[in-house]
Amino acid sequence: MKRYPANKWDFLGCVATEERCLSAYNFLVSNNLLLGATFYEIVDPFETSEHGQMRDRNRSKLSEEGIENINIEDHKLLESSNVIISSILTFLSKSSGNIILDISCFPKRFFFPIIKFILRNSQLSNFLVVYSGPHSYSQDRLSDNPQPWMNIPTFISDEEDGNEVSIVGLGFMPLGLPDVLGTDNSQGKRFYFMFSFPPGPPFTQRTWAFIREISNYRKIDTRELIRVDSSSLPEMFDKIHALTNNGLDKAIFAPFGPKPMSLAMCLYACQSKSAVYYTQPTSYNPLYSSGTSTTLAYCIVINQRNLYQL
Repeated sequence: MKRYPANKWDFLGCVATEERCLSAYNFLVSNNLLLGATFYEIVDPFETSEHGQMRDRNRSKLSEEGIENINIEDHKLLESSNVIISSILTFLSKSSGNIILDISCFPKRFFFPIIKFILRNSQLSNFLVVYSGPHSYSQDRLSDNPQPWMNIPTFISDEEDGNEVSIVGLGFMPLGLPDVLGTDNSQGKRFYFMFSFPPGPPFTQRTWAFIREISNYRKIDTRELIRVDSSSLPEMFDKIHALTNNGLDKAIFAPFGPKPMSLAMCLYACQSKSAVYYTQPTSYNPLYSSGTSTTLAYCIVINQRNLYQL
């Protein structure tokens, strides 16, 4: 953090059931790097008492170990995009222009539009996105009850003409994706599947299970599998740029992979006005993950210069 030009930052994160939701925040607090912090507490449509208890545990840690200038907002997972946009605009109006966004536990339907509006802010000076990986994931299903295939809020393209390249991020759970790939609308279109390599055990088995499941609906040519280092944001962004014929072809994104991979898709979609589709789960496992491994910080904007432009 000493390498960045800003001395103090405004932080935006998400209070979740997972321990890692506070990892980056705690580091920044302990190093006296924050001006203020805003956390979203997002309630799913289908929850148990365990969800609330585990979020309350992390929320109480914020009051015990946090800073004075902290704000916790209540949100609903499927709330209107207007509510999300209004909230981020309020956050930006009060920010210093030096922003850190923690996407570790943010649902994609939230952090995609948040990033879009942060990048549009004329007062933005420096912008970092941080991600804390878990020590381990639950062996049970991580999420369930996906919604139908639809756009992530604000990521709609009016220029889809049937010649687009579809780029799918491969993760642990297809969440309705096989049904979409098996439709007549997907036939004849160009697809690429971004695959974390090497994913490392135990992630290897779960990622290949993802591939096998969607292969039952649509045969995947090995040339369509694009292996990437899912921790390297520049590599993934550049790979997407190459897959779209250096930006000449329109892209449609389906971010089912790891959060850093989804971040690369988000940054590219913000620049290219590409559509992003997802089957949003409406129920998450309260024991989604345990512990924290590495926390990565991705530099997006430095001294008003966006490092991820086409």
